Amino acid sequence: MTDDENIAYNLSTHCNGTQRGLNGSCYNSAYGFPYNSRNNSSTSSGNNIDRMGTLGTSNGDLVDEINTRISQTCKNAGITIYTIGLATDQAQQSTQAMVEKVLTECASTKTNAYFPKTPGELRAVFANIANELSALRLSQ
Repeated sequence: MTDDENIAYNLSTHCNGTQRGLNGSCYNSAYGFPYNSRNNSSTSSGNNIDRMGTLGTSNGDLVDEINTRISQTCKNAGITIYTIGLATDQAQQSTQAMVEKVLTECASTKTNAYFPKTPGELRAVFANIANELSALRLSQ
């Protein structure tokens, strides 16, 4: 459950100039560093996670790369994934369509992606997921 707007915080509204200059961004996501000045390699951060960009990479490009890495993670998860997008219409660095596309692609099937607009709808989403999960049978 998320708003799933992947945000790169290198905007002056989120951090000061010193923070933005540290690694090209004052926020490093779980999907890699925008830039890691302590690593001499131009292609990786810590020799195992590809950098998302170089110093000065735009917010839009960083967000696109985070979205790509999330999609790869979902495809490789090997489990059933349900996604619930809340307030996707409030996206600031992406569009609602992009946020919902990422969540829909992350879900195991398109019907496993939900976008409730009200608390009542959220309750119904959880009930639907619970009903689906309770119908599972395990066999040896």
